[in-house]
Amino acid sequence: MSFIQVSERGIKIVQRDLKRMQGKYKSAIRLAIKTTLRDGKVIVARAIYKELVLPIARIKKGLRTAIFNDQGAILAQQRGVLLSRYGARILKSGIISVRVKRSGGRRKKVRGGFFVPLRAGSRVVQGIAIPHPKGGTFKSGRPRFKVLYGPSVDQAMQTLRPQIEPKIADKFESELTRQIKRIIKS
Repeated sequence: MSFIQVSERGIKIVQRDLKRMQGKYKSAIRLAIKTTLRDGKVIVARAIYKELVLPIARIKKGLRTAIFNDQGAILAQQRGVLLSRYGARILKSGIISVRVKRSGGRRKKVRGGFFVPLRAGSRVVQGIAIPHPKGGTFKSGRPRFKVLYGPSVDQAMQTLRPQIEPKIADKFESELTRQIKRIIKS
């Protein structure tokens, strides 16, 4: 017959360690979430960068993290990105080419397109526009136009979500384990 013997001294040591850890486990979880979100944001930005022809700084600008009730989230900007940010080139008068996808994406031609200055807060940026399908003019007498947008950072993130989530989940598990080991050692 085999048995496991548990001594009273061993139980008291475990009880003492658990009492000491009691207040620290929440901070370990919070630190694991914060670290995972920071690293997860980089993982998401790199995945989107591999997919879209956008500067990495623009992608990172469209991502942010949030922690609420011991849960973390990586949030992406839902606003569309001006098509001119995707490396637009003028081919001829009235024809602009744009490449949105990095891998296997061919340059698309925007016929009848033109660059138009747009206000972005206190600065002016260039956007690509086409004449408005319904025609007409503004009150100033200028012809109406439609500004063109490419996919937002949020759309790219939703597309890549099945590939990204397992990586971030693995990162969280390893980080939580690391934080718990840190608490046990102290």
